[in-house]
Amino acid sequence: MKKTSENADKKTSEAKEKHTAKTGSSVFDGFTRHRNYSILIFLIIVLGYLIFFRNSLSESVYIEPGEDSILINSYTEDEITISYADITRMELCDEVDFGTLSEGTDDRRVRSGLWKNDAWGEYYLFALKKVKGDYILLETDETVVVFNYESAEVTQNFYSAFQEYLEGLDLQEIEYASYLE
Repeated sequence: MKKTSENADKKTSEAKEKHTAKTGSSVFDGFTRHRNYSILIFLIIVLGYLIFFRNSLSESVYIEPGEDSILINSYTEDEITISYADITRMELCDEVDFGTLSEGTDDRRVRSGLWKNDAWGEYYLFALKKVKGDYILLETDETVVVFNYESAEVTQNFYSAFQEYLEGLDLQEIEYASYLE
């Protein structure tokens, strides 16, 4: 009986070897194929994520100076347009008490929208969280807008260039202040 069992096992083993030799496949080919498809799908998902989110992570606050006004907005679609003629004060600050969010966004990249603090009451904020310090404050008779851009250095350069531009326009007197002076 034992011999018959051994013969059967031997025949099964030989049949598997013949099948493998004829088809060029093994028992593990199905597993390998599924593993390769899984890796391919994973790579496609990661690549898609990087392409889609890398573009949306690049800039979160946008500044568009125009002929007679400046548009400030964020990827969250919060925005405000300020006429140059309405600006009464511009300041470069190194610290800002943000206060609390009234209406807008406070996510991992940006704070934007309508905020409220003790100093200005309700004001508009467009601040990248990756930029530590350096904010530009624009004040009008009706509102205050605080924003930064790309980096502390870029924010400082924008402040200087924007100040020169405003001084070149024939506008009412604008008060300028900077923590760097």
